[in-house]
Amino acid sequence: MNVYKPEYKIPLPEKYKIGDANPNNGVWKRGLGPDKESKSANPVGTKSEGRRQVTWKEAGKKRTGILSQDGDGVLLPCERYRCEFTDNGEIRRRLTLFSNERKSMEASEKIKDILSSAGILGGNLGGWFEQQPKALKDKIIEFGLIKNKHIGKPLLEHLEAFQAKVKLGFRPKLKSGCTDGHVRAVTARVERIVKECEFMLWGDIDLDAVQDCLTKFKLSDRTHNYYVRDFMQFVNWMLKAKRADFAPGGELPTVECEDDEDKRAFTVEEMEKLIKATHAGPERQGLKGYDRAVLYLITAETGFRMREMATLKVGSFDLDDCSVSVERENAKDRRAATIPLRAKRTKQLREYFKGRDRDEQAFDMHKHPRGAEMIRADLETARKKWLKEAKGNPAEYKQREESDFLKCLDSNDRKGCFHSLRVTFITNLDGTDASIAERKTLARHSMRGDLTLGTYTKIRAYNLKRVVEQLPDLPWPGSQSQSQAMKATGTDGRDLRNTCQDSAQHRISADNHRRKAAISPTKTPSGRNNKGAGWTHNPLVVGSNPTGPSKFQAVARR
Repeated sequence: MNVYKPEYKIPLPEKYKIGDANPNNGVWKRGLGPDKESKSANPVGTKSEGRRQVTWKEAGKKRTGILSQDGDGVLLPCERYRCEFTDNGEIRRRLTLFSNERKSMEASEKIKDILSSAGILGGNLGGWFEQQPKALKDKIIEFGLIKNKHIGKPLLEHLEAFQAKVKLGFRPKLKSGCTDGHVRAVTARVERIVKECEFMLWGDIDLDAVQDCLTKFKLSDRTHNYYVRDFMQFVNWMLKAKRADFAPGGELPTVECEDDEDKRAFTVEEMEKLIKATHAGPERQGLKGYDRAVLYLITAETGFRMREMATLKVGSFDLDDCSVSVERENAKDRRAATIPLRAKRTKQLREYFKGRDRDEQAFDMHKHPRGAEMIRADLETARKKWLKEAKGNPAEYKQREESDFLKCLDSNDRKGCFHSLRVTFITNLDGTDASIAERKTLARHSMRGDLTLGTYTKIRAYNLKRVVEQLPDLPWPGSQSQSQAMKATGTDGRDLRNTCQDSAQHRISADNHRRKAAISPTKTPSGRNNKGAGWTHNPLVVGSNPTGPSKFQAVARR
């Protein structure tokens, strides 16, 4: 490896002086001298003995040089150093380095290391290479000294290729790739980190610096983990695609997400109040109150997510089969799904979609709807109306005010948002006789590790319809709820079936007690035996008599 300053020749000036070589000026720079075959270079580190010095004035300044061997010109040193070496293919190479001696000597040592590593750059070596000027990097790549052609590219150029890879998807089975929204979100997070940390090249990346940067962003725990996930996905893709030969230094851990499962489920009465209040509410997110009420109802009966509901079209509803389908490219897990609806929804949805084209959006909301903001506003409205109903009763009003009914954040710190409708749907499945496999299918949760449920259990459509029909019967917007209908019949919100069962249970229990009393009289708490004891009237028990003895008391006396 030879490092030197080459010379170039200029014609002799008109007026000049020739003298003996000055020993003090006979050394251009310290360093390694060229080999004997190099005739065009003045040996660096050796004196120009036997070479004569030329002095002249140019623009009022004194200049000096070395007289050429043929005596018709002046030799002057070049501004930049040059390095000559033989590569691994036994080819003689020549590289122009820097005007600074120290940087030139350092560059020559790095080139030696590149030759020793057979073109595979490690962490320090790769970082040095990426910091070099473009002309020098291009020349090293042109000589074939390194194997990775992507080394030295700016990170933003790599990010463009990464964006295309995210669009196609990292899992081959998901042929439809990722949605445009997901692609934009992932690349935006990575680009924000790169620009905020001022990372220009791959060697600039320091994961500890990224951790400090995310701390400055003041993100929630979940969003922080999203940034970590996406940036590490970019880093791993760079290494796997062989766009980088070394991993960046530092660590980038995730944080424990305590609020990972903090969505609350709504009760049946809450859903009824929410649908009723939303129906009469103003327009939000491009949807009128009636449309939002239908949106909440269908979501609570299908478990679809917000973005999945936003992509549904009128044609997605098969009203002959009474089901709704989400396409593969719009589903979160990239699997097409069909969820059955209640049989009574067929007529209601036909009326709702009347006169609309199959290709129209089922729920014509904003392009990027904010579901949480929308439903929380409706929850606040529904709660205010519910509290207003008890204005005339201070005790009832205070009790309602302290309850979690229709609250956006309950006493257990569980949030009410659009995803709560999906939580409500899955929670209501517990009240049916659905098997675990049927719940998994309706909730569209994958269990790849469980062969029994995920592979060998086959669910038929009529089984799912049976389960859906057992879900709570939520009222269609504008219609009377089940609780209101029961109140109108005088049951005051009580289930008649439970009332009958309780009555029968009380009657059987009383009959058994009386038969035992007839066989063995016992003392009562007041000290009297049960002969002639008065029986307490219970309106739910058939045969009780508040005024006279019953037939069982007559038997006891006998």
